[in-house]
Amino acid sequence: MRSRYGVFLLTLPSALTWAQVAPPPNYDQKLSDVVVTATRAGTPLDQMTLNTTILTGEVLEAAPDQTIDQVLKNVPGVFLNDVPYYQKDPTGQSINVRGLGYGRTLVLIDGLPANDAFYGTVQWNLVPMSAIDSVEFVRGGVSSLYGNYGMGGVININTKTPQNSSQDIAASYGAFGTGNVAVSKDIVASDAYQMRLSADYFSTAGFQNYATIFPASPNNIKNGMGTDSAANSNIRLENFFKPTADTNAFLRLGYGTMADLSTNYAIAPNLIQTANFAGGTNTQIDVDKKTQVNVFYQQTQFYKQSGSTATSGVDRNQPYINANYTDPYSTLGASAQYTQDLHAAGIDQYILGIDARNITASNTTNNLNANGSGQVVSVDYAQGATKFLWDIRAA
Repeated sequence: MRSRYGVFLLTLPSALTWAQVAPPPNYDQKLSDVVVTATRAGTPLDQMTLNTTILTGEVLEAAPDQTIDQVLKNVPGVFLNDVPYYQKDPTGQSINVRGLGYGRTLVLIDGLPANDAFYGTVQWNLVPMSAIDSVEFVRGGVSSLYGNYGMGGVININTKTPQNSSQDIAASYGAFGTGNVAVSKDIVASDAYQMRLSADYFSTAGFQNYATIFPASPNNIKNGMGTDSAANSNIRLENFFKPTADTNAFLRLGYGTMADLSTNYAIAPNLIQTANFAGGTNTQIDVDKKTQVNVFYQQTQFYKQSGSTATSGVDRNQPYINANYTDPYSTLGASAQYTQDLHAAGIDQYILGIDARNITASNTTNNLNANGSGQVVSVDYAQGATKFLWDIRAA
């Protein structure tokens, strides 16, 4: 069910099915030029030296999957968990490309990192499916451009930009209470300023039941345990500027939440709240020279409860909360890059750049009494910070 300008269209199956004969394919058709921006310099697809897959907007819209990780799971070379990210872990999902293991594939959103700074996982809920224009997947090592995260490859998610002053509404609903709704509004004030506001909400009652081993309970589900329900919300405000003919700039603000029951206890939910900011400029100095500067900040609040089941006493077999976790963490990063096309002495292009990132995190754990009274019996606390700084050189 999809509509534009707020008019909902609903198609229901008819009692009579009409057979349609597809026209013969046009073997003379040619694809338009595709530029892969995940190379950090903008390389035409037919000049890519690495195995590259492009998922266009048409492919994403035709996919039955509700989340982008499930779309990527069907791409050759990508290894993701069978269950969607929202039922796997509230902090995100690990990704494995070409068998190189966890933490070796960089995921970008419009060229900026989406890998969780603290856990190293990917927070796929930072970008709604309705906001994605295309996905670029470059297999193979790009560590010379992106560091150790690029050993397996890089996935760059390109979001939509305003085309005209219009609005879009999309909604879907399926089994197990799974559905989403997305709205967006584009404003093109002038060639120098454009804006896109988008919001997305996704929820599901889950579909996985867990067999009982011990202790026995009705309906083959442990006490306090049920299907893996989850809910995500996301809102993004994107501003695009063109102060001069040779300079483009952007400013993006976002806020997202994710709640789930991945501990398998209905009394122990997890909640993650993320606010993010990103901005940057891209300036064409000459026909073969350009500079790019980006800065980004993300603040995450992670609240987690741990559940358990009493094994003795009058509360035997009853679930209770045994710990509360409060884990706020943030990342601040920036990058600057200079690119020049040479096409001489066997060198097509070189890139000089610098990347920096600072990560801070803390953890507070309240351990509760095993009798389920909620009394705090001990408190654990930790905090730390990590800084990264590295130069990038590539020919």
